[in-house]
Amino acid sequence: MVHLGCMSVVLVAYATIGWLVGTHLLGAFLAGVSFVSVPRSGVVWRRQVKRVSSLLVKLFFMASVAFSIPVAVLFSGQAVWQGLVLGLAGALGGKLLSALHLGADAWVVGWAMSARGEFAYLVAETALQTEVAGSEGEGPGGGTRTLMSEQVYAAVIWAFLLCTIASPLAFKYFLQVRLAAV
Repeated sequence: MVHLGCMSVVLVAYATIGWLVGTHLLGAFLAGVSFVSVPRSGVVWRRQVKRVSSLLVKLFFMASVAFSIPVAVLFSGQAVWQGLVLGLAGALGGKLLSALHLGADAWVVGWAMSARGEFAYLVAETALQTEVAGSEGEGPGGGTRTLMSEQVYAAVIWAFLLCTIASPLAFKYFLQVRLAAV
């Protein structure tokens, strides 16, 4: 329990410092790195935290990203088609194209790379919330604007949703095809 207590204190302290300089996730990552060489840290953490971690991850995602989605803009025709193009060409297409040199394993590796996007939701949400100084007449109110407009954010959410839904399904299919060929 002392080991877990020390890990928890470091986690909260580093996450707070990370939040002050950018994102709390950086602090949480650094807290984990701090204990990577301490024997049994991984075992202690998994045994004590696994009971609540699944619930906390869902609550974190819902509270940090899902509440920021502009639903009125999300279902506009422009956001949907831009999101599909961005998802197919940028998110999926780039990863599938980059794996072509792998030969028979190209589709498996390409789709496997496409499925990981949880952190991308947080990055997009941060861009939506971050205000930057602008010249007169830019953005609502004239003086400030955000890094990403709600329209662009809605398109990005559609692209992420496409990857989140299509990638695991396609990965499973191409992995089964590849394993059957071996």
